[in-house]
Amino acid sequence: GDAGRVRFRVGEDDPAPAPGRPTAVAYGDGKRYVADAASGTIKRYDRSGRFTDEIGADLESRLGYVGGMALVNGSLVLAESDSDRVFRLDVETGERAELCPGTQALPRGIGSMGERGVAITEVLGSVVYLCDAHGTRTRTVEAASVPDAMLASPEGVAWREKTDRLYVTDPDQGRVVVINVRM
Repeated sequence: GDAGRVRFRVGEDDPAPAPGRPTAVAYGDGKRYVADAASGTIKRYDRSGRFTDEIGADLESRLGYVGGMALVNGSLVLAESDSDRVFRLDVETGERAELCPGTQALPRGIGSMGERGVAITEVLGSVVYLCDAHGTRTRTVEAASVPDAMLASPEGVAWREKTDRLYVTDPDQGRVVVINVRM
């Protein structure tokens, strides 16, 4: 099999457009997206790993540390941890729009929930927000709403549609919490 085989290396054929400080990755529609904190951009690569272009360089507020990123309905959803904001970046136009506006406390993980929206982890708030496709918060997973979850510092998040479950990493407690979500 292909277990352990590296099939994609950014910048291997040309180090010039390689990210200087990659912080998050996403894949979709035959493209790979890499958040680069060094250039403050999202670099795009084709299926073979060749650099095609970058987006986000002309944003009014330069991209900082993108801790989490997911491709959702033709847009990249980014958790910019150093500025406590979550926003959507259109992959065609590069336009930016706020998503789940409000105070964030170190947003980190972004998990696509397909047509349902996104799950966003907030490390310092010890919560996971579920937002619909328009960016409206629909649920909050925290100690008050899901006592069994008791998240100390949620970071990574993944969604499994078939079982309606969120998988959330909690590194401070050394575990992955599985949360049943009925939408």
